[in-house]
Amino acid sequence: MMVLLIGVGGVGAAIAKLAQNRPCLKHMVLADFNLERAKAVRARLGTGVRVGKHRGVYIYELTDNQESMKNYGCQAVSLQTATGPVISMELLAEGTRHGKGVHGPEAFNPHPFMQMMIAYQFPYQI
Repeated sequence: MMVLLIGVGGVGAAIAKLAQNRPCLKHMVLADFNLERAKAVRARLGTGVRVGKHRGVYIYELTDNQESMKNYGCQAVSLQTATGPVISMELLAEGTRHGKGVHGPEAFNPHPFMQMMIAYQFPYQI
């Protein structure tokens, strides 16, 4: 299971700490308007081995709240939430993604989406 944890203040940091050792958790993405706080929580969680399996916590995409407010007029978490559907819409419109019905992100080749993230000025780290 992959989890997006929005807000890593006191409660969010506690959720991250408790969730990190659950066997069902494969990856956890930390999102917070305060980039330094997200980095600090990630550093405290770290990476390691649990039950013989390598586990890690990754910050997927970093957006500074002040830059987001300055450039787009909205908070970083809102911008991060909106960007994925807009990129997907564009990929559907150009025919890169196609098919009938509802498909999860894992049904598609991730590379066009990741390239669009860079074009939308959303650099990412894995």
